[in-house]
Amino acid sequence: MTHGNKRDFFKILISTLFFAQLVNSQLYPEINTIISNELYQLTGSGDTLWVLSSKGVNYHLNIADSTMDWKGFKDLKGWFITYGSGYTLVRIMENGESFYKTGIPDRMWLFSITAPKHPKYIELPFDTDNLNTEAYFQASNALFFQKSFWLSCMNGGLVKYNIANGNRSIFFPGIQSIGFNEQEFVKAFPADSSNLYSDSTFVFDIIKDSSFLWIACKTALWTFNPKDTTWEKINDSLFSNRYEYINIKIRKKNDTTHIYVVLSELIDTDTITSLYKYNTSSKKWIKSTSKKSSSV
Repeated sequence: MTHGNKRDFFKILISTLFFAQLVNSQLYPEINTIISNELYQLTGSGDTLWVLSSKGVNYHLNIADSTMDWKGFKDLKGWFITYGSGYTLVRIMENGESFYKTGIPDRMWLFSITAPKHPKYIELPFDTDNLNTEAYFQASNALFFQKSFWLSCMNGGLVKYNIANGNRSIFFPGIQSIGFNEQEFVKAFPADSSNLYSDSTFVFDIIKDSSFLWIACKTALWTFNPKDTTWEKINDSLFSNRYEYINIKIRKKNDTTHIYVVLSELIDTDTITSLYKYNTSSKKWIKSTSKKSSSV
């Protein structure tokens, strides 16, 4: 290595180390109080509680402590926050960012309760240089299940992030697979692939049951079994590609699973929101209510 090359190498090394330090400790100012009363989401387990607000993220590692020693990070704005097995995942929101954005993979922070001041920066496994830039690859929701984080990623399907080794796998609704990596996904779904843009595989939301996941797509409701990576399409008579947003919740009652689905659709100039319940025993949908939620 020449003297000039050595100098350039050390410049790059120093700048890289500096950036890593900046990302870990200085990107978001640390605070020791609740940042905002405008709270968006709570997550945690046991004595651990994480709070996503309009002005940042707070956490408390011993919520039973009467001193309420809150800590957090100012200006860290996110779309959602979720917790599992000592880790907290936050999807970052850029200033003025729309929920739907094409062609740009999400950025995430992964916090550990053993070292919350030094989060890990991760990205979703989508190489948008080799995929259609008109597609949506953002994470709309996430949960922790069977030692991994699972994310619903719109045109990107279902993404698994293994916290033990950092591996990321992509599962696509209806395709039996052990999970694509980034290169395999590009090969299986190139930019001109119509399968990638099917409404029946556009993943809006995700919830977990005792042993599998429920996946809500634009025109179908699926179950996914992480153990054998199999998909099953559930009664899809309710769904239509006219819906702008789909959100699902789950409730157990007398050994029967009820799936609640919130559907929003634009009719003329009004956004109409409807609530439906799916009974897994009768395999039928029941409409609970419908409401004009806003004008646009």
